[in-house]
Amino acid sequence: MDLSNPVYVNEFLEHSARRFPDKIALIFQKQRMTYQEINNQANVLAQWLIEYGVQSGDRILMLLENSPNM
Repeated sequence: MDLSNPVYVNEFLEHSARRFPDKIALIFQKQRMTYQEINNQANVLAQWLIEYGVQSGDRILMLLENSPNM
């Protein structure tokens, strides 16, 4: 692993959604989600945070149970 060039979760997700949009990325109980579906939901959350005034560099806390919502 090359720690001198970190990859952030959002970069990994966006890259994976471009390369493998229909590939299953998550299986939770009977629910399956593709990289594109997860990326779309992440973008909805990001837009919501921006609309509520969260800016780059701000720190937020999210407390969720271990599920696809996480």
